[in-house]
Amino acid sequence: MATNNTQQLRADEQRSAEILDRIPAGRWGLPDDLKGPVVFLASKASDYIQRLYRSG
Repeated sequence: MATNNTQQLRADEQRSAEILDRIPAGRWGLPDDLKGPVVFLASKASDYIQRLYRSG
C-alpha cells in the first residue's frame, strides 16, 4: 500500500520494482482501494462471508 509507512521502500527504485513485479495490478495500492471491500464487509450483503482473499 502506498502510505507513509512504505514511503522509504517505494523511494528505493530497485526494491520498489521488485515488489511491483509481484503485484497483479502492477501498481502500489492506495488506501482508497480498500473502500469497496470495507463497505461490503460491513454490510448485510456479506453476512455469509467469513473472509476475503486478496491477490497482490
